[in-house]
Amino acid sequence: MKSLITSSLLAEPELKLFPYRLYAIASHSGSLYGGKYVSYVRQGEDWYFANDVYCNKIAKAQALAAEAYMLFYQRLW
Repeated sequence: MKSLITSSLLAEPELKLFPYRLYAIASHSGSLYGGKYVSYVRQGEDWYFANDVYCNKIAKAQALAAEAYMLFYQRLW
């Protein structure tokens, strides 16, 4: 993933940059008129897939390949 921080942003002294860590992904499948949401959640270094029925441990690559509807980040500091 390419960095979204440009040199012009780094030159602004009033901006403080904080590191963030991805901890969950919400994904939607279906259409605008129906479908369902699933989530991918990080617990430590492990990732889990959860839907209406079950929750299973999955590979990190599988979670990061999800078609994200919404990303959730935790600020680290």
